[in-house]
Amino acid sequence: MRENSAIHYGLRPTQLAWAVVFFTSLSVVIPNWAYPLKQDKKSKATKSETFQTFPVGTSAVAIAFDGTAIWLANFLDNTVTKLRSSDGSKLGTFAVGKHPSSLCSDGANIWVANSDSSNVTKLRTSDGKVLGTFAVGSSPWSILCKGTNIWVANGGSNSVSKLRASDGTVLGTFPAGEGPHGLISDGTNIWVTNMVGDGAVTKLAEDGKMLGKFDSGEFPIGMAFDGANVWVVNDGSEDVTELRARDGKPLGTFPAGGSHSIAAAFDGSSVWVINNGIDSNNVRRLRASDGSTRGGLRWNQHVDRPRGR
Repeated sequence: MRENSAIHYGLRPTQLAWAVVFFTSLSVVIPNWAYPLKQDKKSKATKSETFQTFPVGTSAVAIAFDGTAIWLANFLDNTVTKLRSSDGSKLGTFAVGKHPSSLCSDGANIWVANSDSSNVTKLRTSDGKVLGTFAVGSSPWSILCKGTNIWVANGGSNSVSKLRASDGTVLGTFPAGEGPHGLISDGTNIWVTNMVGDGAVTKLAEDGKMLGKFDSGEFPIGMAFDGANVWVVNDGSEDVTELRARDGKPLGTFPAGGSHSIAAAFDGSSVWVINNGIDSNNVRRLRASDGSTRGGLRWNQHVDRPRGR
């Protein structure tokens, strides 16, 4: 079974409603990566960028890959959309719970966290058939497929739920700090961002035992794992904290390169950080070995992301 979690976008627990959508015109937008963030100082013209778009639902806020197809969570439609990865053709749209906010693939199935119905939906990847809906905690924002189990961050319950992937049985519900939001695995343990003002990250063992709580920046949201260290993206302080995975020791804090820093991914040598602020619209590339900036990419236009409660 595949271990992964969807890329999804940060939600502030103190806000009362979604204000804007992440993708404009109800579509998936794929940027042309040809132009670097840094441009010649003498150049005053903005280079043209091309985009390929594919229709999905309203307020697509999360994305996952099942090995063949791309799946989108459509927050306001209470649906997920399946696209063929080779050409973007729509293969189906399927009903799930209320306000799906995150999804992941276990290889054979797609799991969806429904943030306002306190449950998760399991769909068969081959045809989108709903195989079950399973109760979890309040406001499940994030979901992680890890081996034979599914982990869910319950933002309104200050807990995470562990479900057996084969049948959805809840194997346990564990304390996970205040405002649990993002989830990632280091291969053995589970890491959870606590999206509160001061910011922290909680580390859990496979059996749900809390192994530690470690300081990060303000309002930590997304994370990436580079094989040895966990990189925490802090929306409020607009920086990235690097923690050693084996003991949570802080190894450094590095500028994220913009505002509304919300997610990260590791490509084998670099950590890429999304900055979705109206004055940013960029991706910053950090060298994993020392956190130094290796460049980045920029969009011409700001794309609003969902802001939550």
